[in-house]
Amino acid sequence: MARKVEANTVISGNMHKLGDKLRITANIMNAATEEIYKSYAMEGNAEDELFKLSDSLSLQIRNFLEIKKIRQSVDFNLAYAYTNSPKAYKYYLQGLMCHGYLDYSCAAENYNKAIRADSNFVSAMMKLAYCYADIRQAELSKKWAYEAYDRMEQLPPEMQLKVRAVKAVADKKPLEQLDYSKRYLDLYPHSTYMTDMVAWINFNLHQWEASIEGFELSMDLYIVGWGLPRNRFTQKGT
Repeated sequence: MARKVEANTVISGNMHKLGDKLRITANIMNAATEEIYKSYAMEGNAEDELFKLSDSLSLQIRNFLEIKKIRQSVDFNLAYAYTNSPKAYKYYLQGLMCHGYLDYSCAAENYNKAIRADSNFVSAMMKLAYCYADIRQAELSKKWAYEAYDRMEQLPPEMQLKVRAVKAVADKKPLEQLDYSKRYLDLYPHSTYMTDMVAWINFNLHQWEASIEGFELSMDLYIVGWGLPRNRFTQKGT
């Protein structure tokens, strides 16, 4: 039926009742491949909580689909920011845009808004730590690096490497930051973000040859991915 109406996504579910208990399950599925993107299960009292459970489940599904739609329009490096709040995700992306233009005030404002919308938004905390480090506000940078580190266990292993790299910045341990960043690249060698990060770390360590190689690779990855190198490498006089 989904293919007949050309729907890309199918939501299927069941409701089970046992005595006074009720369980509602739902799967969000790719209509073409039948791959299950996300599964949900909610339990409550059959008589008292049916509408509450239904509303809560509907909200979670809507948020998931909205975030999924946004992710399809952004680069891989930005897509997998772990939040269930579309509002937080939009603030996060706005912060990244400001950060890319070196507008640190705007970036910090939006990262903070993202965290207020989702108090466990580790990706926004990491970016905020880097943002404050860029403007030499070491205490604030360390605060958010440690906030991210304290929530690290909820993340997949590759994201934990990113968190450890941020903490290494706060602890002023560039060699550790370099190690974690390289380990991430072992998993995702086409990550422009982390390739760029490794190049900057080597630059700050005065490892000029490795830094130049890193920036050249980063430019190549941007050219392949976007058709154009990043602005900072193409502006006149830079």
